[in-house]
Amino acid sequence: VEPYYPAQIGTDPEDQLYLAVAQVTQRSNLDAGTERLRTLIEQYQPEQADFYFQLAEAYWNQQKLEEALPWYQQAIQRDPQHLIALRNYAAVLAEAGRHSQSEQIVRQALEIAPDDPKALNNLGDVLVTLGRAAAAVPVLTKSLEGDPDSPEALQNLARAYAETGDTAKAVEAARQAIRVRPGFGAAHNTLANVLVE
Repeated sequence: VEPYYPAQIGTDPEDQLYLAVAQVTQRSNLDAGTERLRTLIEQYQPEQADFYFQLAEAYWNQQKLEEALPWYQQAIQRDPQHLIALRNYAAVLAEAGRHSQSEQIVRQALEIAPDDPKALNNLGDVLVTLGRAAAAVPVLTKSLEGDPDSPEALQNLARAYAETGDTAKAVEAARQAIRVRPGFGAAHNTLANVLVE
């Protein structure tokens, strides 16, 4: 992908912010675009939650989890109903090892959209990680009702079944995840671990 360099940057703060968002969402010269967007947000302090959300996403795309977290918070503070910000904030918290916080945030997302498959998958993943696999099974089953071909939800369901001792269902879910995404390493690992037991 060619780096994004606008021919001319407008002097209007909102134009500058939108150009910076375009740069980070296109992932062209992501490091420079992220720094530019952060600087502009700090300078203009816009009210729109999406500017903060896009900056958080840019940091997440760079695997700078700790840097992403406060920008998700800023987005949610400006728009407490921002489902994707809540959902992704919960995912980043989980990646950062903050599973209890992740559970709290994903439950906020589910208050807004109780049937959201991605939020349900996030909750199921966190529940399995926190050792509550039995509680995760119905959550992940509900997630798959909304998105039956989600390899992530299938993989998490396989983990949940494995943790609850239902080897046959764990193998079935892991194999289904692999059918949907043949190169999904986590599903291959889960399947191998279950078959070894």
